[in-house]
Amino acid sequence: MVLDNLNGLLNCLSEALKKNDFSEDRKIIQYFYDELKQTKESLPTDEKLNELQNVEIYLETKYEIFYELGNYFDPFYVELKHKIHEAKVSNLYFFAMIFFCVMPSLALAHPGRTDDSGCHYCRTNCTK
Repeated sequence: MVLDNLNGLLNCLSEALKKNDFSEDRKIIQYFYDELKQTKESLPTDEKLNELQNVEIYLETKYEIFYELGNYFDPFYVELKHKIHEAKVSNLYFFAMIFFCVMPSLALAHPGRTDDSGCHYCRTNCTK
């Protein structure tokens, strides 16, 4: 599903770049295209994804040819947000596991004063 929406976005952008001049915004559109293409290889950061969303909204509101971008970008955005969240949570689980594995080794008890059989001495009010 993510790839379908991404391919739809990339096709829409490449066709628009071929057919139109976009003199003032050509660099923005090319940047948007390149960044979307890069998401095939690596997961973007939250900040980068929000930046891409802002560019998509800008293009969609400024140019009639990009009115359909939201149809592809919105589901793509939601799925990528979910993947970014999963990656963050898995990192959190990893560090929590490391923390809980290391902590018990830091809490070492000492034997104190014990008798020959390893029992503690009773010094006051003891029943024998």
